[in-house]
Amino acid sequence: VTVTMGVGGADIGGHGAIGIKFVTRSGSNPFAGSAYEYYRSPELNSNYWFNERNNLPKNDVKLNQYGVRQGGPIVIPGLYDGRNKAFFFFNYEEVRLPNNFSRTRTVLDPRAQQGWFRYTVTVGGAPQVREVNVLELAAANGQLATIDPTIARVLGYINQSVGQDGARLNLSSDPLINDFVWQSPGHQTEKQPVLRLDYNLGQNHRLSGTLNQIWVVRDPDQLNNGDRRFPTGTNYGKYVSTRPSRSIALRSTLSANLVNELRGGITKGGGSFFGQDETNGVSTFSDTGGYALDLDAGNVLGAGLTNWHVENEPTWRSGYSYSLDETLTWLKGKHSITTGGAMFLGRTWANGQVMVPEIDLGFDQTLDPANGLFTTTTFQGASTAQLTDARALYAMLTGRVQAVNGEAALDKNNQYVAFGPRFREGNMDEYSAFVQDSWRIKPTLTINAGVRWDVQMPFSPSNDIMSSASLESICGVSGVGSGEIYDRCNFFDPGARGGAVPQFDQLTKGTLGYHTDWNNVAPNVGFAWQPRMESGFWRKIL
Repeated sequence: VTVTMGVGGADIGGHGAIGIKFVTRSGSNPFAGSAYEYYRSPELNSNYWFNERNNLPKNDVKLNQYGVRQGGPIVIPGLYDGRNKAFFFFNYEEVRLPNNFSRTRTVLDPRAQQGWFRYTVTVGGAPQVREVNVLELAAANGQLATIDPTIARVLGYINQSVGQDGARLNLSSDPLINDFVWQSPGHQTEKQPVLRLDYNLGQNHRLSGTLNQIWVVRDPDQLNNGDRRFPTGTNYGKYVSTRPSRSIALRSTLSANLVNELRGGITKGGGSFFGQDETNGVSTFSDTGGYALDLDAGNVLGAGLTNWHVENEPTWRSGYSYSLDETLTWLKGKHSITTGGAMFLGRTWANGQVMVPEIDLGFDQTLDPANGLFTTTTFQGASTAQLTDARALYAMLTGRVQAVNGEAALDKNNQYVAFGPRFREGNMDEYSAFVQDSWRIKPTLTINAGVRWDVQMPFSPSNDIMSSASLESICGVSGVGSGEIYDRCNFFDPGARGGAVPQFDQLTKGTLGYHTDWNNVAPNVGFAWQPRMESGFWRKIL
């Protein structure tokens, strides 16, 4: 592995500030191989302090990482002997990571689930918890005073989870809510086979092919906080990813001081899926009537109650490329001159889908007829924030709908489909050429100089799903400015008027995202100096 950072030569660049080059080792005439395993177990670790505080056992984090490699000549007894001609190298590594994470969820206090709003006031310098039953208050004033059956069912699911073995319910500083602490289990698997084949086409040419493949499964996707919110939950995120990489190279020794390498690569065929039908598809919302319920849309109760569901909008995506690189190296005296070019064809697609309608529960102080119930007369000593909490508790228990959210996605036929997947794809290509000279003036001093030309073509969509905004729409009613770098729009002109009403435009297939910048010539000069330290001045300093 070679990592080149900000001081790379002209042969490095085009795809980012840091260049990382992986070279898969090749086989040779001797057969050689090895095997290894790295193991981690809770039995070898001490417990986490917070687990001990919550009377929880050690987190079940086990790492089993093992692999094997083998290389040598391709030999088929009685049929083919590839010594000095054909070679193979194979490596396989697998990671198994069964584990659990300590999670803290915010749940309503059992009394609050019955309608009792609990809040703390200071009386005589000491804190005092007071209670007012919002359902009884509503009934006495002719307002809705029964718990919504769907909400009652969800609270029942949460209470059932709270009663699971190994879970713990802790009091919080807010008497309205409690902290539910448990250890969320998970399992991660990674499989990584690598195969390289080499074939000598005579004495001066070698043909090499490499195949890398990675399969990753995280069930659940704890890395992206996709694990179940509660032990008995049915909705969660599962991550599945396939990442292939294939390359072929021809290395030719053209003369004693001239070497050429032509390399092509492709990474198409994989994808990363942040969700599966069985883990966060439509069926996983059947226990809540086919809806994703946001119990506390304004995150008012505590820091926000933990919802029963995890993910209502799974995504899946892939970024792949086709590449072709040509490099010619010429050794001339103290000079090592490298020249070449590259072509990179980048492709990407991304998909996402809202699975079911989302219902946000909350209290509208402007329109709700029960707003007049929540005053300091009925909630004596309550602060403004506590009155907001009381409204939120009442709204959640009675199932007051603040908003219903959904999505209609544009499909490949340019038609909107309710709760359909939105598939976006595009491409961006890059081309480059370079020449680099490494001049070793003396054994302790080398000067590197070169020039590189990179052309990044504009991003272009491959379908008609995406949207864009013109400069006029970005500037809006303020209008377009003079065009100077800090005056594209008249945002800072108080009297600006007459601009356009902002709108989105369809970004149709083949539209260029911007103008091509052809002036990307980058020269570089650097040196490497290694002082002699056996004697003299530098010996005294270093």
